[in-house]
Amino acid sequence: MKNRSGIQILLLCMLLSLTACARVENKENQLDGDSGNAVNETQQIVESRPTIQEEIDAVESEMQERKSVEEIREMEVVKNSYSTLNVPTDVEKIEDIYFIVDCYNNQVIYSADLTAPLTEWNVMCDIMNKGHTIASDGTSYLIDDTENNRVLVYEKREGKFELIQILNHVGERPHYVRYDQGTDAFYVLSSMTGKIYVLKEKENESDIPEMYVEDIQRFDQISNTYCRSFTIDGDRILLPASNGLIIEASFPAFQEIATYQAPNEIAGLAQIYEADQQYYLTVSTNGEGNQDYATLVCTDSLQDLSEGKYSDLYDTLEPDRPGTGTPYNISSFGGQYYLMEHRHGHGLFQFDIEDQRIQNVEIIH
Repeated sequence: MKNRSGIQILLLCMLLSLTACARVENKENQLDGDSGNAVNETQQIVESRPTIQEEIDAVESEMQERKSVEEIREMEVVKNSYSTLNVPTDVEKIEDIYFIVDCYNNQVIYSADLTAPLTEWNVMCDIMNKGHTIASDGTSYLIDDTENNRVLVYEKREGKFELIQILNHVGERPHYVRYDQGTDAFYVLSSMTGKIYVLKEKENESDIPEMYVEDIQRFDQISNTYCRSFTIDGDRILLPASNGLIIEASFPAFQEIATYQAPNEIAGLAQIYEADQQYYLTVSTNGEGNQDYATLVCTDSLQDLSEGKYSDLYDTLEPDRPGTGTPYNISSFGGQYYLMEHRHGHGLFQFDIEDQRIQNVEIIH
């Protein structure tokens, strides 16, 4: 009895062992199958992603009917009806004219006098929906029409600005446009997809400038992150994202060189501006999106920034301000620097940078 019982137990153990092995083998097969499916799905996503040429072809160009010289001369120049700026985002000087992008008033205004009362400025564009920046090569004037996913192209004729072209489907929320003289091209940032559209003027016999998309550059690391701007600095380009990631790439090749991570308290980066051997960064929020952390900081290097080595310059702009504003885009012309700020009573600051310090701050508007 005892022997039979021992044999039965031995047989039962062998059976259980074989069953367990079969289960393990079956599980491994399932995992291999799942892994294969994941690989296939990833392959399908990559394969289903539009090619650069397909994305270029998706941009629609609408040329506008050009006015005659007589019609241009008879065009009414509309005065700005707002006495204050509403979330201003960019100030530029193009030739002898100053331009302000008045984002939440949905307009771009211009004046020959930067200090003139805002109601004396003229309206260049009032068909945009929360556009952010303007750029020009001296002939064409490009405005990113952010919420309409398009770029507006203007031409100056007889001292007035005429809309001559609309480029539709320029990424998702185009947010920043700049012209680079070295490459003779405009660069437009799609803020929600990590793509930069390279725009150039067509060579044709017509005297009407016509822009087209020559190329699209992708930065996959920020493809799902809000990125407000980029900075072309010689042979490199910097892209600061709203999660604190900064991409440094070669320009115009757009090959990644390095990445940096800003500390959480200043992670919601808006812009990077290099001046006097330092980096000035405007900050919209912290890593959690809290605007109370909006500020202006400077650092000796982007590596230092990633290590938490930076100076907060917020109070140097206006020490006695009653609330928190949001420093946004910095620009420079005429030997001085300018900062647009919103969410506060003042929108445009002028200052000097000397001996690595912000000095002689003036509030223009």
